[in-house]
Amino acid sequence: MIVSGVIGSFIALVEYRISNNQSIVFPRSHCDNCGYILKWFDLIPIISYIFLLGKCRKCKFKINRSFFLIELLTIVSTTMIYIFTLNIKYIPFLFILIFLSVQDFKNKFVSLSSILLLLLSTLLISFNIKKVIIVMVIYLFIFCFNNKFNFIGMADIDVLSICALVFNINQLINITLLSSSTCLIYFILIKRKTKTIPFIPFIFIGTVISICIQK
Repeated sequence: MIVSGVIGSFIALVEYRISNNQSIVFPRSHCDNCGYILKWFDLIPIISYIFLLGKCRKCKFKINRSFFLIELLTIVSTTMIYIFTLNIKYIPFLFILIFLSVQDFKNKFVSLSSILLLLLSTLLISFNIKKVIIVMVIYLFIFCFNNKFNFIGMADIDVLSICALVFNINQLINITLLSSSTCLIYFILIKRKTKTIPFIPFIFIGTVISICIQK
């Protein structure tokens, strides 16, 4: 649980710095307002945010809430997976999917390197050359079709195709249905006209639920 929170904090940091064209290595974690270098006890996932009331210890500037939410999301999702399946093989895949979800939600864009990293993580779960060939053929067909009609984002197709390498057909159907359903609910709730909705976060939600209910 603590490890999940630390990784969630790292995911939030990496996404934030990449989005702002900053190095993910230097400088050390600090307050964007006053430059205060965070101590180790300022970096404890969830607890430090609550204890500091979401503000910098020194200047009381509000900390970006997304850090707290990503840490919480990471802890909750990985804990659910472990409780329901007693299996951690999906965890690295989910960590990368969380990163993609945050990128998509905040920027309506995901990097190719992140997609490739998600693809590589499937090797930790399973590898079936027959399935790879089938998925590649279907992917090319959907790619050509979408290239003409543009009915869904290409990154969404990439992620769903990668999910197809990991999960069986029933799970993939569940993921697709759950993703679409939660996305529709979100669209109705926000009551806002928009041409694009980040779909990868909903793929993540569908994936977590599908893993938890699998038999």
